[in-house]
Amino acid sequence: MSIKPEDIITSVITFLRKELLRDTLNAESKEGIEVAVECLCKAYDIPDNVDPASNVDIESLFQLYYKDEVLQWYSNINFSPTEEVKIEAEKYKNLGNTAMQQDKPEQAVIEYSKAIDCDNSNPVYYCNRAASNNKLKNYKLALRDCQIAIKIDPHYAKAYGRMGLAYTQMNDYKAALEAYTKAAELDPNDPLYANNMQAAMSNLNNSSSASGSGGVFPGLSEMSTKVLSDPSIQQVFGELFANPGQQATATDGSNTGIQALLNASQQIAAQLEQRNPELVEQIFQQFGPALNNFKSNVPRNPPGNGDGSSGSSQ
Repeated sequence: MSIKPEDIITSVITFLRKELLRDTLNAESKEGIEVAVECLCKAYDIPDNVDPASNVDIESLFQLYYKDEVLQWYSNINFSPTEEVKIEAEKYKNLGNTAMQQDKPEQAVIEYSKAIDCDNSNPVYYCNRAASNNKLKNYKLALRDCQIAIKIDPHYAKAYGRMGLAYTQMNDYKAALEAYTKAAELDPNDPLYANNMQAAMSNLNNSSSASGSGGVFPGLSEMSTKVLSDPSIQQVFGELFANPGQQATATDGSNTGIQALLNASQQIAAQLEQRNPELVEQIFQQFGPALNNFKSNVPRNPPGNGDGSSGSSQ
């Protein structure tokens, strides 16, 4: 089944027309929907008497559209690039890795895209670009690249892992769990996939019942428990609270107690970063700008060090 953009727009129009039947909408909202339908029909030259029975639900259409797009891309892949082309592509890939190490994901996307333009048969280039797009919160683009990478190499565990991250950020915990499960199956020696699979399972179990602050990041408590059981973290807290009666304010007026707490928090974050860098990235993306100042003080594992680990580019 070949899906065109007009098919999606038609289904959107049908959905909006069904929305007009809801009793909960006020007159102003209904008028806005009617204007939107009229504009879409004119923009895409869609007749007013579209048969709703001919439409597929919107979510299914999007999935079919992306699948169709992946298949079209795959059909144009050149699986016999010359050695000169491969060398040129690797040059751009390395530039992309460097950009990721320098926390420049926009530039990384450009370099990885150049690598793909040279050699569109290498799944690593798509997977690395997916990591950059995840960083930029372009999750649908990241998913498409992961799907292409997997189409080229069905045993590419890292592509499934990065697909899981994109699905998680889109709150599709069922798909995230499936992706992480596949990654863990393909690479059982990497604990990151197993950890993320457990987090996805926790997200899925809690998504239907979570409310308020308790549902902001299901699975975080489990990771916190693991990290805080580490002897080095216990030592940090031991040193912090060893002398509870100690004067908290120094002679220069600075609050050393608060500073010690901040230092301890940064050490805890550093431990988290070492254990599960992708989960830490999810946490920072979840809580947004409030953590930006704190994040800048946390040592980061370079995402493009080329060591082939699950948290790095290749």
